[in-house]
Amino acid sequence: MPYPNLGGSWDSGQNNFPRLDDFCNYLDGKETLIKSLDLNQFRQDLENGLYFNSNIPQSYGLGSSGCLCAAVADRYGKNLNGNPALLRDLFIQMESFFHGSSSGLDPLVSYLNKPLHLIHEGEPKVLDNNIVLENEGYHISLVDSGIPRNTKEWVKLFKALMQDPEYHRGYSEKMLHANKNLIEAFISQNNDHIIQNWQALSELSFCYFYKFIPDGIKYKWEKGIQDRTLFYKLCGAGGGGFFLALEIKK
Repeated sequence: MPYPNLGGSWDSGQNNFPRLDDFCNYLDGKETLIKSLDLNQFRQDLENGLYFNSNIPQSYGLGSSGCLCAAVADRYGKNLNGNPALLRDLFIQMESFFHGSSSGLDPLVSYLNKPLHLIHEGEPKVLDNNIVLENEGYHISLVDSGIPRNTKEWVKLFKALMQDPEYHRGYSEKMLHANKNLIEAFISQNNDHIIQNWQALSELSFCYFYKFIPDGIKYKWEKGIQDRTLFYKLCGAGGGGFFLALEIKK
């Protein structure tokens, strides 16, 4: 879902995103991207001092690379199809430069500025209404772990853990089920179900994603479950950066 307090825009002057030249070279090596983006103009603009001015912390799981990819597509896209699934395919290729592999969802959310619901084996459906993050029963916020993280390392760890049949079965049957229920609760805006399913997901995450939770957050995570007042959720790959938290209002 979009987070309006953070974003970026093109500017000229000193580049605070030093990998833009390498990013342009990477895009220029993909035939499908060459057809979809005016990379010659992108390269020329970079040489003339163009940079991406963003207030999104990098390596924190809040979509800094996704926002950049969306900005490149918005400024240099050529006859881009508005179909979300096709746009996602484009963004998967673009953002893979930063993460090795990408879901394409962060750039797609930034590009459309709309929340997405993944249905039918990952097909993105655009939601017209924004998700409510605060009401009389709870408040949802971002929690800064204070630790930068490398997404590639944590994705690699997750893939390694999924090689264990027991872990794979538990994650697939329990975690994904709880996550799906929470998504459905948000879309229907059922407050009681949001709280119940977020609590269930927090408890399961503390088990299956224990290695992905920094020590500075583990105590708060466990205490929140015990007190039933604060429930955490990984934001992206975990391991550092930001986490999502639902706090029960008294």
